[in-house]
Amino acid sequence: MKFPHWDLHQPRAFGRKVLLARSGSDESSASYTIKRQFTVQYDYATNTEKDTGIIYTVSAPGVGLLFHDVGNIGEDDTTFEFLYIHGPHDVATNGDVTFCNALLAIS
Repeated sequence: MKFPHWDLHQPRAFGRKVLLARSGSDESSASYTIKRQFTVQYDYATNTEKDTGIIYTVSAPGVGLLFHDVGNIGEDDTTFEFLYIHGPHDVATNGDVTFCNALLAIS
């Protein structure tokens, strides 16, 4: 399985914690909340990365959970393939269509 396009340009750092919570909407009738809280462990010797935690959790009022990538996931940055996927990873397994379906659900 190949990396989705969105993942190729994320910053790489050993032990880096990424924290983000964001809410927003272009319309007052639709809103969403994105939460990200994960640790990046990069191994320069093997050119691999492990992301652990809440990679994406997106929810909307009245709808609930739209999608999430949680748990841990291993990636080979040489071949751009996943080494393993533990936990539900909607974006990693379904790609950009996950974002499109979420937007349709709240529009």
